[in-house]
Amino acid sequence: MDVLYKLGEGTVEQVQTTLLQKATYSTVRAQLGTLERKGYVLHRERHLRYLYVPVIPKQQAAIRELHRIGETFFDGSTEKVVLALLSEIPLEEIESLLRNVRDIR
Repeated sequence: MDVLYKLGEGTVEQVQTTLLQKATYSTVRAQLGTLERKGYVLHRERHLRYLYVPVIPKQQAAIRELHRIGETFFDGSTEKVVLALLSEIPLEEIESLLRNVRDIR
């Protein structure tokens, strides 16, 4: 998804060559198919090739994935997810986060 967000749209070959971790054509094609089934991308045919396009904004995709991670690893508990993340963050950043939360409320 990150590659598609950067490119705006792309073929399997374009995604494959842009990936930091190299993957085979068939692996990239399978991943794009999975993303399409999950509703993250759509494809259209252009010059006998599929052109994949993100269909949801990056922020919305991130939130969707955070919810999935919460369900999978933290029993659906937002509190457990936040505590796990906070345990990896330096104290100065936590204090900054607290100020931001207060401003939101």
